[in-house]
Amino acid sequence: MSWRDYTTLLAQYVGAPAPPSLPMWLARVVAPFGARMLSTRLPISNARARRELGWTPAYATYREGFAELRTDDAATADRDTTAAD
Repeated sequence: MSWRDYTTLLAQYVGAPAPPSLPMWLARVVAPFGARMLSTRLPISNARARRELGWTPAYATYREGFAELRTDDAATADRDTTAAD
């Protein structure tokens, strides 16, 4: 998953506008270190934690976790409204 895909999806799930986009060639000119950092793919795995610690993630996919952010936010807003009454 690219950084752009991640931030766009996260914004969508929390109801925020998608972050602005900058062409990579321009990012390399303006902020070469940042462009390299954000365009680098870092494959990660939780297989070792699962295997050695018996750990299980709270959500099966990152999409489920993002969806929970929206649910938690709505629940917090409901509690705040109820508390104010």
